[in-house]
Parts: sequence; structure tokens; C-alpha cells
Amino acid sequence: MQYEVIRYFTDAQDNDYAYREGDTYPRDGLTVSDARIKDLLSGNNFQRVPLIKRVTNTSVKKEKKVEEAKEYTAEDIMKMPYMKLKSLAKQNDVDVKDREAVDIRNDLIAKLGL
Repeated sequence: MQYEVIRYFTDAQDNDYAYREGDTYPRDGLTVSDARIKDLLSGNNFQRVPLIKRVTNTSVKKEKKVEEAKEYTAEDIMKMPYMKLKSLAKQNDVDVKDREAVDIRNDLIAKLGL
């Protein structure tokens, strides 16, 4: 099952890793307990509101198709959640490995001529 972050939070159970709205939870390489998923889906967490939602495979596929077809502005890229930014960068052959979001954004904007 995949989950999408619907509200910014830092994960106290993952060295305060920052999840931004639109990111996939959990991040690649991280395994979390069912209890943790339940806490984040419900309001049983520090913010007292749901922080993630379930994502069906169908909605993920539709979102990716829309993302590929859309033309972006520099402002869109500056506001883009990190996981979507990485996906768009990979589609446009921009290196993302071990790089900060600001560097990826700058390279992507330059590559797209925005």
C-alpha cells in the first residue's frame, strides 16, 4: 500500500526526516510498523490530525500521466514537493542522487529554460 503526505511533518521515528505535502510515505528504504501507519492516518500523532492518506495504484498512475503532460513554470518548480521534484528531474535527465532540493530545482529550471 502506498501513502501520500497530506500535511508537512517531521518523523520522530526516522531521525526527524521532513515529509512535505505530496511526498510518498514512507520514503524509499524505510520500513515502518502498521501501528505507525495507523497513527499517521488518524489524528493519533503530535499534530492531532491525519498526516498521510492511502493512495490507490490507479490514482498514482493518473497523477503521473498528468505530471508528464503538464508544462511547468519556474514558480511551479520552486513550490513542488520534493518527491514530485525528484520524479520530474529524473524524467528530464537531471541528477538527483545525494542532492538538496534547491540544487535540483536550479538545475531543472536551467535544463527546461525557465
